[in-house]
Amino acid sequence: MKYLVCLVEEPSAKEMLKSPLPLLLPDSGSRSIAHYLKTDGSNLSHSFNVLLDGIRKKIL
Repeated sequence: MKYLVCLVEEPSAKEMLKSPLPLLLPDSGSRSIAHYLKTDGSNLSHSFNVLLDGIRKKIL
């Protein structure tokens, strides 16, 4: 019985992180959703509202 072995080099963690990073950069992500985020607490994003609440508590 013979086996065919295919050796494929796995990408390093650094290489794996390169592909999604352009999606997370400020120019492509934050600025595109900025007009949807309001500071009055009327956002649907619970985590963003919690962030704003924490910032308000630190400032006041």
